[in-house]
Amino acid sequence: MAFFGSHAVEIEHAASAAIDMLEREIAARRCLEQVVREQALVLTAASDGIARLDDECRWREVNGGLAALLDDDATALDGRSWLASIHAEDREQARAAFTAAQGTESASVELRLLRRDGSTVPARVTLIPVPPGPETAAHYCVVRDLTDRRRAEEEVRLTLREAEASSRANGEFVAHMSHEIRTPLAGIIGMTELALGTALSTEQRGYLETAMASADALCQLVNDILDLSKIEARKLDLEAVPFDLREMLGETMRVLALQAHQKGLELACDVPATVCQTLVGDPGRLRQIVTNLVGNAIKFTERGEVVVRVTTAIDPGERVTLHFAVADTGIGIAPEKHRTIFEAFTQAHASTARQHGGTGLGLAISMQLVEMMGGRMWVDSVVGKGSTFHFTARFDVPAACTRAALPVPVSLAGLPVLVADDNATQRRILAELLRSWRMEPVVVADGAAACEAVARAQRDECPFALMVVDAGMPDVDGFTVAARLRALPGAAPATIMLLRATSAGVDGAR
Repeated sequence: MAFFGSHAVEIEHAASAAIDMLEREIAARRCLEQVVREQALVLTAASDGIARLDDECRWREVNGGLAALLDDDATALDGRSWLASIHAEDREQARAAFTAAQGTESASVELRLLRRDGSTVPARVTLIPVPPGPETAAHYCVVRDLTDRRRAEEEVRLTLREAEASSRANGEFVAHMSHEIRTPLAGIIGMTELALGTALSTEQRGYLETAMASADALCQLVNDILDLSKIEARKLDLEAVPFDLREMLGETMRVLALQAHQKGLELACDVPATVCQTLVGDPGRLRQIVTNLVGNAIKFTERGEVVVRVTTAIDPGERVTLHFAVADTGIGIAPEKHRTIFEAFTQAHASTARQHGGTGLGLAISMQLVEMMGGRMWVDSVVGKGSTFHFTARFDVPAACTRAALPVPVSLAGLPVLVADDNATQRRILAELLRSWRMEPVVVADGAAACEAVARAQRDECPFALMVVDAGMPDVDGFTVAARLRALPGAAPATIMLLRATSAGVDGAR
């Protein structure tokens, strides 16, 4: 009895285990059926076209979204080659995508699907590989209709074309009107200049000078608007002609010198001898940029100096990129304004237009000209300590360009020269220039030191052959220094060269 009892227990345990296994299998099957039902629901309800592709690239289990996209019946599509639903010109792309979608890698391609009536619909097809198994497709295929997107893209393209055409028309109108305005304005300026050359009372001259200043300001505004409209209409072309960099800068600075002198400012230009002298580019537009930056610097500087410096940034051989910097000791610009000042009709200070004039077009135009020259423009500034406007520009270099120091006449080598100038920047520039010519400068900061240097040179029996003296030094000016140097006992004949900010007035005649 004990033997049969033990076997009964084992049979009972085995039966219980079999029942548990059967229940788990039933639960798993129910879960699988639920998954299949949910998949079918998703395939049916999805707005995108969804189907399966078998190993022979035939549609299987096509949902309603894909049937509607192809304007066909889902049942009719089942078993049909999916390539038959693709435009003939796009079938090679479809085959490549099918081949690429292997393992865990999916593939997407944009192509045209053929509808039942022969029309096409743009679509994005994504192929997702499925691990092999019984009754399992080789790929899932998800199809998204791109008709609305393509229509929107075309509308955007049409809108952009219309906007460009409108912008060109506006630019042409502004350019035409600017020319029309300048014609009578030139007559006003010309007649006013003639009137100022006649006998006038003080009151009449004041009226005409005011009219002249207003006409000049209006002419500058018209020129700025004309340049801006040309740039926006892409009708402004840069010249490519050879020019002398130092000569161009010298002429530009001479024009601005009187404006700086009237405010008591030092105006200097520093171009090292190693900077290439002859360039190929647009000297007129380069002059326009420099004039704008230096003019602004003078306008916003009440005391101190404005200095233009030019250095070589990149020199690969046939082309050279120069770095221009215009530094002043003016009011400076707040950091939050560093970007906005380069926008048209924008100025750094709300009261700028009222106090100093201008429209804010100059910097915007200059920045765009610099970009056309292959460079960029930026500013460094501290409020109350001044600003430095930088820009780079790229130029072609003639084969015969002088890249080394400027030619040195033999008669200048070793020549002792005295430099007397109260401005440290001017002294440095003059000394570097003279040394580049292999001359031997002695630099002093005032008239008294100049007289002492001359007397010392005479005692050492090495007198100066040339004396470069600033005519506008404080305390003892250059004219007085020149007279004292001439009066020194035993003074050897020497050339005394006076430096003046301008050549106008009584000092110019002296």
